[in-house]
Amino acid sequence: MSVPQRLVWLDVDTGVDDAHAIMLALRSPEFHICGISCVGGNADVDTVLASTLKVCDAAGARNDLPIARGCEHPLVEPTHFCFEIHGEDSLGDLIPPLPPSNRAVSNMHAVELLLETLKSSKEKITIIALAPLTNIAKAIRSDPTTMLEKVDQIVWMGGAVSAGGNATSWAEANAYYDPEAAHIVLSAGIPMMMYTWDVYLKVDITKQDLGVMGLSDSAELVHVSEECGSSNSEGKYLDGASKLGARLLHRDMRHFDMTSAQIGDAGAVAALLLPSAIETKLLHVAVEMTGEHTRGMTVCDLRGMVCEPDRPMMKKNVHVCVNVDGPRIAALYISRVLRPPPDSPFAAAAAHLSAHSHLGVDSPKNVPPDRPPNTPEPIARSREEVQSRDEPHVEDNGSGILDQSTVRTALHLSVAAVAAWVYRDFGGGFLAWVSRRAYGR
Repeated sequence: MSVPQRLVWLDVDTGVDDAHAIMLALRSPEFHICGISCVGGNADVDTVLASTLKVCDAAGARNDLPIARGCEHPLVEPTHFCFEIHGEDSLGDLIPPLPPSNRAVSNMHAVELLLETLKSSKEKITIIALAPLTNIAKAIRSDPTTMLEKVDQIVWMGGAVSAGGNATSWAEANAYYDPEAAHIVLSAGIPMMMYTWDVYLKVDITKQDLGVMGLSDSAELVHVSEECGSSNSEGKYLDGASKLGARLLHRDMRHFDMTSAQIGDAGAVAALLLPSAIETKLLHVAVEMTGEHTRGMTVCDLRGMVCEPDRPMMKKNVHVCVNVDGPRIAALYISRVLRPPPDSPFAAAAAHLSAHSHLGVDSPKNVPPDRPPNTPEPIARSREEVQSRDEPHVEDNGSGILDQSTVRTALHLSVAAVAAWVYRDFGGGFLAWVSRRAYGR
């Protein structure tokens, strides 16, 4: 029984991170991509448009996929680009570069094309926004009724909860590059999920992972043929997306002098494909627009309760992604974009995730991971490393790992024993001094 496709619109400022996301979205049969709108962000909008066309070619997108040029500048904020991160061509300045595209571009402005697509669609459309929200904000201002009635959900790679920012100390780039647009979208009343900077860095693939799959950083990956297919040095078939994904990952490792690289915005796409691999909290999120040091910050109200004279809590408006199962999301990307050969150690886990990624495309739920017993970790790192990074230790199961409450109890008992001995030999005055030093009382 086939699963109905979800109608999806991509809004991008294509850099290296967006490229991963575009390829994953185009390679996912659960999605029907209705169109792609381009906006200035990682680079100027014309460079973004050219890069988007090239990535669509590499991923084998259908020829009639609508792609349109959108807004050049933010609503208020001065224009920012980050060529230092994504390269002058916004795709890492690969050598040789991807060939120019002959793909057609819509003669409509991206905002107009988005609204026309929504109006003509019999079903609601999900917008995956991987960029500053300028295009989306202008669509809301131009036709709020259509946006409210025909947009099923907006999934935005943007903002942060508590990790700080990357563009500034507290502002994530997609929020900082157009704070007013982010404010318009977050306050529009459209169902929304934020895939935040907090989780962006948790989904990575290592140089060792790529090597195991025969995707080493070699000349064999350089030649992305017009036919989008060839064999690497081990005779294993690679298509255009496989090679481009691997080349971009290797490029980032070299550029940032690291042994791993993130799949970036592809995590926001995976959040819809594999909702059990993410953890969200429904929070009120506001965008700071006036702070000298905090402009563009997404202010998430994390308070559990308030009482007078505290400022009342506002209505919760965004499902905020606060944690992810990084290895599972990376395995999904591997299975869809890098496509490891059958004899790869990654193939079993990747095949399982590909087969079970229809876990749901509704609003994300806090569901435990559903990896079956004895399925190997899809990324070449220890379970202990993943556990120590993402979640607290669990009870002792014979592995020698004690849960946190046991450790705390033992520590408290030890402190109590020492305190009793001190009180017996030195009196209560010294014990009171120790208590003040230890606990700030």
